[in-house]
Amino acid sequence: MNELRTVAVNDELVTKTTDELVKELLECFEITAAKLGRAAKIVRQLDDRGYDFSSLRLVGINWLRRIAYNQMLPEVMEKFRSDSTLVDKIASLPLNEQARLVAEDGSVEMVCLADNGEFTVRKVAPGEMTKQEMRIAFCRGGIRTLAEQRGYIEDKRLRASMRSTEHLEDGVEINRKKKTITLHGTFRPSQLLSYCSQMGD
Repeated sequence: MNELRTVAVNDELVTKTTDELVKELLECFEITAAKLGRAAKIVRQLDDRGYDFSSLRLVGINWLRRIAYNQMLPEVMEKFRSDSTLVDKIASLPLNEQARLVAEDGSVEMVCLADNGEFTVRKVAPGEMTKQEMRIAFCRGGIRTLAEQRGYIEDKRLRASMRSTEHLEDGVEINRKKKTITLHGTFRPSQLLSYCSQMGD
């Protein structure tokens, strides 16, 4: 975990009234990285005043606190804010790794099953990752190595083979007793192959 470091608060923020700070904070949510950086400083100043944010009903206050303490880059919130799970995963990474993932060509190396049933490696942009891929790729405070990802997948397959019915992710249910797979949604061929491989003998 990164050491907490408070972002310096501008003197002019200290002189603003609470109503002025709240108004500017709401305007910051339009959203750009620069505005999010500013919003983080405002949140820190309001925290120092003991302000109760519950009345604002704003999503992302805790992310702004992480930005204020230099734990998260504002670009992470700007680029991935529509997926809270992804933001939380990336925010747990070191800042240099966060910067790499928010770059235009940022990607994560993923282990996946090819059409022939063999493990292969491909690069996936963070914003295109499924929830299942996030669980495979990210671990506490880091990104799994390819070997770790393969071990994670194999462990999940082994555990799944011991149960008759399992919800793998949103829209996917496997019933090994009836030898059926129920799907709701759009899936890649490699995903379908992975689900079939988990049916067991």
